[in-house]
This record gives sequence, structure tokens and C-alpha cells, in this order.
Amino acid sequence: TAGASNQTETRTYCHNCTNTAPHNIAISDIDGKANNSIVCTNQPTVAFIAYDNEQTNFSCELWVDSSAGFGINATTQNATLTQIQINQSLSDGAHNVSVNCSDATNTNVSDVWIFNISTTAPTVSISSPTGTVYATQQIPLNYTASSTFGDHACTYSIDNSPETDLPNCANTTITVSDGYKCLIVFAKTTCHAGNDTVCFSVDTTPPEVFQIAPAPGAETSYLQRNRQCQPLFN
Repeated sequence: TAGASNQTETRTYCHNCTNTAPHNIAISDIDGKANNSIVCTNQPTVAFIAYDNEQTNFSCELWVDSSAGFGINATTQNATLTQIQINQSLSDGAHNVSVNCSDATNTNVSDVWIFNISTTAPTVSISSPTGTVYATQQIPLNYTASSTFGDHACTYSIDNSPETDLPNCANTTITVSDGYKCLIVFAKTTCHAGNDTVCFSVDTTPPEVFQIAPAPGAETSYLQRNRQCQPLFN
């Protein structure tokens, strides 16, 4: 027909097309910490983003120490920050985690991240001073402190005063005024704190001596009179 125009419908066909797994799975943090960090709970949360060219959502599972079954999100959204909490209590120490995502046809796995769990407070043991009386104000402060990963820092306080740093958690000598004192040594990590306490006394003032009898200057006559009164024995 004159003046009429023909329109052609365009359709796209895919021959031998294959579905692809999420092509990139990136862990962003574990409990807000970077790779190879210390975390403070035994069931931390893993945050990640998974990208897929075809699917809008898919299933992602946590693998811990090369084993499955540590948490799953069956409706993970494409290109969306997702969090899965580890669903089993892990022991203190080093662990590894990866994220395994599947779109029901294909599977891909993230890089492996390392994390170190610390749920135990540091220990502190003071060996000096002890609960005794000191006749000097210069007193050795000797102690030991330990933590799961050796990442603790040490301080001390006397009678609830502001804490004083102990560089490298080394022993030192403290200066203490006379009186009854209580000393606390702290060991602190990014997760927890431990301490030990000892109370002692400092007395550097010598006792005063007062002569009551005989009166000063009368000692000789007193002794003479005393001798005169002594009975004689043959």
C-alpha cells in the first residue's frame, strides 16, 4: 500500500548459552576488622559483596577452617553488602573463612580471610611488692603479664590514681609515700583487660624515744641510791 511503512521485530536468541556463577565475591570485614586481625567474639560476623552478571539473588554460605555449615543467606542480593554471622562457637586462636555463593547452577568462592579470636582476658601476677611493711619509699615493681596473642599493654595505679604506663610491660621501681597503699597492675588488649592487686605499707619514719625516769641529769644519783638499797649476801 502506498505510504505504508514496514516495521521489523527484532529478537535476540542465545545458542548454547551457559549460566555463570557469581563472578566476584569480596569479603569486606569480619566484625569490622581487616584481614588477619584479632576479633573479640567467638561468633563473629562476616560482611561481603557478591556480584553476578545474570542473577539478582543467590545463596551464599560461610566456610570456616575449610568446612561448610557455618551460616547461610539463601537470598543474597546481587552487588549488595551482606552479613552472615558464624553460627557456631569457635575456639580462641587462628581461623580462616571464605564465602561460597551459588546461583543454583554454578558456584564461586571468595578469597580466604584469616581472623584470630580472643575471648580470654590477659592474666597478671604481681611478685613485688608483697603485703608487708617497707622501710623505704623505693620499691621494686615485679610482675608477669600474658595474653592469648601477646598484644597486651601494661599500666599501674596506686590508690586509684591515674594509670601510669609500663613500657613493654617491663618491671620497674616505683616511688611511694609513707602510708597504707594498694597497687593495681593492668594488662589490656583490644578486646579485654586483666589485673592483679596488692596492698602494703610504707614506713620510713624511725620511732621516737622519750626518757621518762630517771630525769635527765639524775641518772648517777639514782643508780647510787639504787645500789645502797641492794641487799648484801655473803
